[in-house]
Amino acid sequence: MNARLEDFLADIRHAVEKHMHDDVARSELLGTLERIGKEDGVVGFTKSAMEFIAATDQYAQWLTRYAYTILFYLVPPYFSDETKSQIFVDVQRGRALLKRHRDCDVLPPHAKLHLGCGSRRVPGWLNVDIQRSDYDVDLAGGYLPWKSGVFDLVVSQHFVEHLELQAQLLPLFEELRRVLRQGGEIWLSCPDIEKICRSYLDHGMLDLLEDRRSRFPSYSLEDIPTCHLINDLFHQGGEHKNLFDFELLEWALNKTGFSEVVHVNEEDLLQRFPEFPARKDDAQSIYVWAIAA
Repeated sequence: MNARLEDFLADIRHAVEKHMHDDVARSELLGTLERIGKEDGVVGFTKSAMEFIAATDQYAQWLTRYAYTILFYLVPPYFSDETKSQIFVDVQRGRALLKRHRDCDVLPPHAKLHLGCGSRRVPGWLNVDIQRSDYDVDLAGGYLPWKSGVFDLVVSQHFVEHLELQAQLLPLFEELRRVLRQGGEIWLSCPDIEKICRSYLDHGMLDLLEDRRSRFPSYSLEDIPTCHLINDLFHQGGEHKNLFDFELLEWALNKTGFSEVVHVNEEDLLQRFPEFPARKDDAQSIYVWAIAA
């Protein structure tokens, strides 16, 4: 067995032994993990790795993302980290699609949709993302499984920039308009092109660097010039596909059935929905509100 893979499997084994308290579940996970890497060829390796991933999904979802990394050992070593990350995202999309491929005209348990929630679960909302959410959905796939007009509200913070504009985001906006009742509200935020460019021209990105450090004290550019922060905001290691200013967001929303688009800020959102945790990201973000026409 590859030494690096053996070390990696040992780390996962330690995590299972330390954190899994159910004897049956722990035994199954360890037994499946033991088979990984012992079969000959890629097919056997992939089969046992996918069996382990399925077991983590059943018994310990916190392990699933970690477990998917096993499959990265199948990716040629000359592939970049960005390519491997995109493969991982596509695997997540496929997993969410398979999980929901038969779902249609679903009635949600809440009339409030929190889209692209990540780890930020908000009580009283349907918290949706590609994995480990209340209802996993491939949000880049251009289809949502719910009945038309079942939501009153949609909130999505720092998610839309992860989708390609024409192929992914506009179809998603069309679907969001469909599942919102007429007059329903959508609240969006994402990095703001205008604020970033003004910071670069007027302050050399120092103000946004200070803002970033106030929220994430460990953030550092090391010895890279401060202007490099603009690359981080625009690309984020290949995760960001588009940034927006008000004009572009307004155009995208108007094109897909929304109207009365208004430029707001985080305070407006928190006053409307105090249950949301504060991000304190106005310095770099644009917030907008619109209604389903």
